[in-house]
Amino acid sequence: MNEIVVAAFGITGAIPGMSLSVADADAPLTADWIVAQTNNLPDTSGGKVTSDIEETTLSDGTPAFEYTLKYDYQMYEIKAFGVCTDKDGKRIRAWVWTIDAFSPYDEALFSEIAHTLSIE
Repeated sequence: MNEIVVAAFGITGAIPGMSLSVADADAPLTADWIVAQTNNLPDTSGGKVTSDIEETTLSDGTPAFEYTLKYDYQMYEIKAFGVCTDKDGKRIRAWVWTIDAFSPYDEALFSEIAHTLSIE
């Protein structure tokens, strides 16, 4: 998979933040695929899915999967809420993330933000 991070941004101090990646959808989108890709994220260390992966619907009606994950960036543990969907042969993943020690993880808020993604 040739994944491209399209955007990554955060507030001053970089937390919390959001990242968006796009890649060719070269395999079926399944919970197993999400786990395998998260466990092998190239820019992270120790990436792991930390919840069940569940089917969901984004605010625009697009079917997707949602899950929580963690990974290490430099010396910090990142906690994140992610959604993943396919559209027109592309795999789109979005994460809302934080360094819990600096800005507490808020799953309800992060889920709300991730679910507002509109896929066109």
